[in-house]
Amino acid sequence: MTFANSTALKTTAILICLALPTVAQAQSYFCKINAKQTNGWVPESVQFELDVAQKSVTVADPYTLHSAKTAPTVPLRVNTDKRAIFIWKTGRLRSSSGDEVIMQYKGTFLKKKNLLLIYAKPLGFHDDFTARGKCSRTKG
Repeated sequence: MTFANSTALKTTAILICLALPTVAQAQSYFCKINAKQTNGWVPESVQFELDVAQKSVTVADPYTLHSAKTAPTVPLRVNTDKRAIFIWKTGRLRSSSGDEVIMQYKGTFLKKKNLLLIYAKPLGFHDDFTARGKCSRTKG
């Protein structure tokens, strides 16, 4: 194929680039959580991998890994330029009083501040807890 001028070449190059699939690399974060006011219901660290292309998040924290033995991959509920929101649950845990409980966590990651806000709810109980922590990117 021969191009008569550089404008045709530029136009063709742009069209080829637009036709190629974009590959979004997953981003991994490690967050140190200030969980002192949560009576031990919120873990002191959370790691997560945000995969925008798959609209999913893989979350690992000590409680989930202890109870479920694996890091769950959960749907990315909200993804904007400002925040990403995801929800995950632990397996069955035993409280210090001997009660069996499953924890549900809602993570709101504030992208520009690298801050993870956590809302924690022991399912079947009336209590809830909140915590926050600073995150650092480990991949992507």
